[in-house]
Amino acid sequence: MQAQRVILHTNKLGSLIEQPVLPANATVEAIFLVEESNAGHSRNTPSPRLKNSFSVQDDLISPLLRPEEWEASLDRTCKQIEGDENDFKAEKD
Repeated sequence: MQAQRVILHTNKLGSLIEQPVLPANATVEAIFLVEESNAGHSRNTPSPRLKNSFSVQDDLISPLLRPEEWEASLDRTCKQIEGDENDFKAEKD
């Protein structure tokens, strides 16, 4: 038995919008997991139930690295891509 995930969509009457293509002359067992309705919410939007459930403690806008650290990191990455063995070694402070 093979598992295959298929996402099915229904219209406002609950009928399938598009019929799935199934194997010929086969018996297919299906278990339907109905997703909760998120009417008016994008998939990339947090659930309204999360509102006021956490607070941000840090500055999310300022960069974590100084500009010179960022440039050094990019230079090291470029050298690693080019195959410089010395740039794969951990830096010692």
